[in-house]
Amino acid sequence: MIDPEYMFRDEQPGEQESLVNFASATFRADSRAELLNRLRPLVRRQFSLIAEHLGFIIGHALFVQAFLRQDQSTFLASGIGTLAVHPNYRRQGIGSRMLDIGLGRCQDASVPLVFALTEPAYYLSRGFEFASKHGYHYHHREFDTLLLVKEIIPGSLARLSGEVSFIPAP
Repeated sequence: MIDPEYMFRDEQPGEQESLVNFASATFRADSRAELLNRLRPLVRRQFSLIAEHLGFIIGHALFVQAFLRQDQSTFLASGIGTLAVHPNYRRQGIGSRMLDIGLGRCQDASVPLVFALTEPAYYLSRGFEFASKHGYHYHHREFDTLLLVKEIIPGSLARLSGEVSFIPAP
């Protein structure tokens, strides 16, 4: 059960430094914080959610545009750029709540598909599937086994396929 003192809200202007610090604290033992902070200016942000407790950021979900290239056309979808919870607050449903809020916003915006490029276990348990099963591949094919997709608008998985990228074409 989620503590009622936890607040879920949109990222506010000027919180960039707090999010950099959050990423560093959350991913202490690896280079993901540096990678996420370097990629952030390259993607097109759709929305950014914050989980907060007593004024401290304890969770962050960043949804970005995903570009689906099929033949000569490009279709827009969403991608989960970040879904992270501080280690001291994990296993309390915070990440699941942020994911549910984000997927709900995608549905409200009529986004057909949501992609995630990540370790699969958590997302598979949340209704995502391996994207390659439906004819999608990541623009760096060596990472295809980490590309997952969730259908938001029924029929989109069967109607679309192609190369997925989270960075717009030049």
